[in-house]
Formats: sequence, C-alpha cells, structure tokens
Amino acid sequence: MFKVKTTVWGLIGLLLMFLPTIAGATVIYEQSLSGGDNYGFVSNIDGDLSADNFEITSTSFIQAVSWYGMYYSANVDTTDTFDIQILTLAGDILYNDLDIDTAVKTDSGSSDSYGETIYLYEVSIADWELSAGSYLLSISNTNSDYSDWYWADGLGGDGTSYYSDSGVWLSESYDIDMAFALEGEIQQSAPVPEPSTVILLGLGSVLMIMRTRLKQS
Repeated sequence: MFKVKTTVWGLIGLLLMFLPTIAGATVIYEQSLSGGDNYGFVSNIDGDLSADNFEITSTSFIQAVSWYGMYYSANVDTTDTFDIQILTLAGDILYNDLDIDTAVKTDSGSSDSYGETIYLYEVSIADWELSAGSYLLSISNTNSDYSDWYWADGLGGDGTSYYSDSGVWLSESYDIDMAFALEGEIQQSAPVPEPSTVILLGLGSVLMIMRTRLKQS
C-alpha cells in the first residue's frame, strides 16, 4: 500500500509542474493619461458610443476597471452612471455592466485643454475572463448630461479608436487613444521543459520508488 501511495504522489507532483498558475492581482493592460493637450472623446451621442481597442497576451480575469474623464463645463450634471462593455472587434458584446453608480471618482490633479478638471474613475467588477486576443472596451456616461462628459485621451495604444454608428462599430485612425487600465489576475502557463528535462524528472521519480522499496526490503 505504501509503495502505491509513493508512486501516486510522485506522479501527482510531476503533473503539477505542468499545470498553469494564476498570478496575483496586477495591471493586465493600461493606457496612461496623456500629459499633453487633452480634448477627450464624447463617450455617448444619443446611444452611439465610443470604444478603444486593446490586446492581452494571456488568459486573464478582469476584476477592476479604471479610466479618466472630464466634463465640458462645471455646470453640467456630475451625478455619474456608467455603462462598461467589453466586445469583440466585430462588436459582439462579451461582458457588460450597466448603470454603474458605484465608481469612485477622484481629482487626478490634471486638467484638460480647456482648464476643466480631469477625474479618475475606478470600479470593481466580477471576474471577466478573456483569452489572449484583441478586444474593444466601451465606457459611456449615461447621466442626464451624458453628451457633455468626455473620455480623456490616453497613451500607449495604437492610435486607433472605435465608435458605434446605429449599432455598427467602425474604426477611425486619428492617432488618439483613450485613458484606461484593466486590473485582475493573469493565468500563466508553466514553462514546457525540454525532453531531456522530462526524462530526468521521470528517472528521479523511479529512483525515489526504488529507494523506498529498498528501505522496506
């Protein structure tokens, strides 16, 4: 019985070396706030929304979203509610969280090109699992003055943004990106060992079993 247990645990240990692991909470993707002229994008024009594309290289679980934005003037309604969506590049909705009124808003310490305050918004979400690939992130303000809220310009993207026209997502290349970050956990695959390494590991398990047998004999 002891020999069987030793063999089983040796094999389990060998298999565990090849299983993917989950890294702790980290920044999965980020386009930082632009420090230059910042005019922003209108995020919602009568239901036609703005979005930006992003790419991840490993399966990830998004648990928090942060972004920057500002108002056209200080006199607009600043009681915010947001819709956050992740879509395929073709515009198919993968995840959405609508009418969010729990986003934490803080003064970023920066101003837009008109002198208005740029705010940082942060919100936690459920685990949104995405495999490696390219996607769209849409963030729109849905308050009473939604057309006066602008998604701030960001750095680090490819200069392409997207907008929906009657439900059809179209790309535009104005060398402008939006400012946002996605945080969560990244699934990291265990490195694939060389064949020689696998052989050595197998021999090690065999030697452990033989040593146990010799002790018992």
